[in-house]
Amino acid sequence: MTGARRARAFLLMAGLCLAATPAMADIPMTWVIGILKFGAWPVLLLIVLIEAVALALACGLRAGRAVRLSLYANLFTAALGVVLYPPFAGVIYPLFQAALPGSVAQGWSMEWIITRAAGVTLLFTVIDTALELPFLAHVGKLRITLKAAALYFLANFIGMAILVGVVLSGEGVFKPPIPDEEIARFEQHYAPEIAFMQKTLGEFEALTSRPGWKREDENGTSPVDTWIAQVEAEAREYRFRWLTVSRQYMYPIYRDEAAKGVSQWTGEQWYRRGNVEVYASKANRGIWYFVYKITVPGTPHDAQIRAWLDPL
Repeated sequence: MTGARRARAFLLMAGLCLAATPAMADIPMTWVIGILKFGAWPVLLLIVLIEAVALALACGLRAGRAVRLSLYANLFTAALGVVLYPPFAGVIYPLFQAALPGSVAQGWSMEWIITRAAGVTLLFTVIDTALELPFLAHVGKLRITLKAAALYFLANFIGMAILVGVVLSGEGVFKPPIPDEEIARFEQHYAPEIAFMQKTLGEFEALTSRPGWKREDENGTSPVDTWIAQVEAEAREYRFRWLTVSRQYMYPIYRDEAAKGVSQWTGEQWYRRGNVEVYASKANRGIWYFVYKITVPGTPHDAQIRAWLDPL
């Protein structure tokens, strides 16, 4: 078997490994990271250097030529990736949807993040390596052996893992922070709502820690449904636009129809303190809201509560 055929066989095996992993990412996360990766240019420069080192080691290139070829290859995949990431993910996702625990609406627990981050990393690594190796062989006139393909795949995976980690945890990098004094005024103004959220989260965590909390009776009603109906009446007495709890699945408690279109997960500004996160998010009609989230960490599918409140 020639070096080129061994390289293609390696990529095929890598693709099959990706297909077999239970850590396959879900479609929304793939789209989000595929788009945001192009704004993380400092990390992209680091990826260029990591892959340049792999090229230099695998193909015996000088540092300058290795960096240039790595840069050209990444520009090539950046251009094609915008077009290829969504359809590629769309084709393979239905094949492995059954392997995903729960639904895509479940809470952002560490288990959720790690499994899907691993899947996204593998997915992008396979796509980028499959595009870049033939490009390098053609443009750089390189002989891509099995060893070179394996080393380049590893470099691509390391760089992509760093990128995915930065995108998932980099709110403070890509979004301007909400000043501490603004958060202090917000929490003082909405102190009754925040106290109600903390009480509600404690009740929800206790309820969902009991066996059978999702089991429905003959009327199709589960204990959590009954509890939400009770809490909803109380929530209407406060200044919430939207209130949800989540543990594996999201459960809306109260929703003001005027708040339709507000971003549920992210925002244009961001703040974190311990188990509290705050997002300044804009609705489709240009209306701003604060998204206030409290999490009880440390368990699979962390219990969370989110509230959408008007800015001061």
